[in-house]
Amino acid sequence: MFTKFVGQFATQGLPPNVETDGNGYPDIEKTIINGRHLMEHRQFTEALRVLIKAVNMCPCHPHGAAPSRHPKDKSCHISQFLKALENPNLDILYEVAQAPCPCGYIWPSCTRPQHAVALDALAECLDKAGQHVSAFSTALSIVRLDPTSAVGYCRAALMIKGVFKKPSEADANPATPALLSILLGPATNPPYHMKLRRLLVRFLDRALNTTMRHRRNPKGKYDVILQRMAYILKLDVGKRDPGRMLPPELLHMVFSHLSVSDLIQCLRVNKQWNRTIVSNALLWSDLTLTRPRNPGRSFGAFLQRHQYHIRAFTIQDTAHFQMTYKKLRTLLYALPQLQRLSLDCRNTKAEAFYAGLDPTGDITLIKDPPIRARVSCLSLASVPAPQVLRDLVRLSSETLQVLEVAHCQTQVDGAFESLLLPKLKKLRIVGLWKNSPQVSRTSGTDIELVRIARATPNLEELFLDGLVLTCPGGQASSNMPSWPSLWRLVLGRSAAMPRFFPPRPISHLYLPLWASKLRSLELLTTDEVLAYIALSSKPPDTLILPDENEILPPSALAYEIRHHQHLTNLEVFRCASFLSPEILRRVLGPAATRGTLQVLELTASRFSSNSDFTSSMFGMDTSADLNPVKDLPYLRPDKIHTLGLRSFNYHQDQSRTSSAFDGQPFLDWIMRFPNLHTVAVYPGQWADVDILLAQVILHPGVKVIHQDSLTGVAWDKARQLAEQEGVDLRHSPGYMPVAWDGAEVGEEPTKKKSSQAQQVSAMGNRPEKKGISFAPGE
Repeated sequence: MFTKFVGQFATQGLPPNVETDGNGYPDIEKTIINGRHLMEHRQFTEALRVLIKAVNMCPCHPHGAAPSRHPKDKSCHISQFLKALENPNLDILYEVAQAPCPCGYIWPSCTRPQHAVALDALAECLDKAGQHVSAFSTALSIVRLDPTSAVGYCRAALMIKGVFKKPSEADANPATPALLSILLGPATNPPYHMKLRRLLVRFLDRALNTTMRHRRNPKGKYDVILQRMAYILKLDVGKRDPGRMLPPELLHMVFSHLSVSDLIQCLRVNKQWNRTIVSNALLWSDLTLTRPRNPGRSFGAFLQRHQYHIRAFTIQDTAHFQMTYKKLRTLLYALPQLQRLSLDCRNTKAEAFYAGLDPTGDITLIKDPPIRARVSCLSLASVPAPQVLRDLVRLSSETLQVLEVAHCQTQVDGAFESLLLPKLKKLRIVGLWKNSPQVSRTSGTDIELVRIARATPNLEELFLDGLVLTCPGGQASSNMPSWPSLWRLVLGRSAAMPRFFPPRPISHLYLPLWASKLRSLELLTTDEVLAYIALSSKPPDTLILPDENEILPPSALAYEIRHHQHLTNLEVFRCASFLSPEILRRVLGPAATRGTLQVLELTASRFSSNSDFTSSMFGMDTSADLNPVKDLPYLRPDKIHTLGLRSFNYHQDQSRTSSAFDGQPFLDWIMRFPNLHTVAVYPGQWADVDILLAQVILHPGVKVIHQDSLTGVAWDKARQLAEQEGVDLRHSPGYMPVAWDGAEVGEEPTKKKSSQAQQVSAMGNRPEKKGISFAPGE
């Protein structure tokens, strides 16, 4: 089989992966093909003449000058190589090939692939013609021609193997004893098999080491033949592990990019890879169950082996894996080093989750040992009932620092009753699917944040979306719970207030926070009432509680902001609702004066919100658009690095029926900021917006642009211009993405920064690190 493989290759001529040099020499290739054609018809004399002509056609020979030749007796040339094989030095063939012959002849050197292939065809022709010694000498001359190429080694090894394969033909062909005498010495007696095998093993070992260490060109078919010969002879060099040539750190890095299926296959390669993969705790630190069936029998042994390595565990569908509360508790007990747990309960029913418990359903009656896991980050999706959410959170209530509850259509606040999460720092709650059309003031998940504030007194970051904020029943009091440490608040576009609320809503009943301590305030909600609620929230001990029958003016919230609110620590401020210049001065002025404000995104047009409702509710004038150049003169240009503006058009004809667009004031505004590098441009669907974006791309400092106006040909042209200018132009629907836990919500994670303002500005600078997915059946 091996001989057939080599024979098929030997008749193919120049391998397709052998590249020619810049000039290309098709005449040499055609001549070699003609010579091989003559060999097939056993016209060896004519074939030798043609192939010698092909060798002499190489440009390494001086034009018109005959190349110098070695004397007819080439025994010195062959013996030099055979003696070198006795040397244990793996690079000995490379050194001998570059040294002159013992007779003083200096062999030519050429790195052109055609030259080596022409000599290989000549050696093959000599071998078929019965001139084995000359053929072997020609094969070694190829090694001297280019010691980094596998062509000469391959031909010489094939000839040694041919003599070793059929030694009985030595008596029939008088040329074969001569080659045997040269290879093994004249005093060698039969049997020749073991001696020829040792010679072939030494030659292949030196040849493969030389080509792998000094190879200039990519691995070709000649290298494959050498490698396969060593493999058939069961040599260690034929089973060469490429991982041995890499430092352990690089090998671990390569394995870290493989999926768990690929890692399981790599475990079967050899013992070294198995030890390397099994011993690397980082490879198994992030585990994901993905396939919709129960884990196989090896899953328990797998967890037992890596129970001290697994740091993050994800189950994409708990129903498919029949995950119950009791199984989950046992799993957490078996993983003492687990820090991150993610569960998707989209198809799980509450009855199935509590299967196997006491008929009373009281989970406190479980006799399992205490849990040793210290989960600090818990992510839950589509939890079917408040009791399930409460019991899952209770499993790690003492160590939990980050909690994400997504796509829940149940009363989330009810799950926090009788709970205390003293170490919880980050909380993200999404009521329905993001951007769901069902979310409005009359639908969505109702939530009372006061009940959650009672269970999370040390909360620092809060993200809400798809929720309808309600207030508790009864009379408000000054000792209500709040979040005095909260420094970041994000209200998504689907967060809203209920349809009906008191004439003077008390802000603290809906958002129990201290707005004056906020460093990052992102009001992306389209509900302008909720935006004003967030801006006017105050500590409970400073509340002026109205009498039950007292009727106050509807502009009370705006009055609170104008006269009593001081947001002096703001680093990030984003608002999707229209705010008048007077309110903006009160909100942004203190932070701008102190120089802490770094990220700013505003809405300029009255069309962006319900202006009639806002005017009646807060007693404010929304007839004029916001002109940032004129209305925001107090901003410090040297501190702000991210700017955004929504719903703006400064054309004289501002009617809704007109499509004329003027964005020059926006360009004048961003030109005032020397350190600007990120811009969010959301003017709306107007004509000539592409011209505005082209001018923003040409801004000397801008590196990242977020927009959603360009489509089709305009998008292609803008992308081409951005690539030329080195600008990252992104299509971010709706608004600039929100960074959460070092990652954009709904986007790929980004590199964590030292401050929240840097997180918002550096969107998408680092690709997502993929966790390992464990296929349960593997």
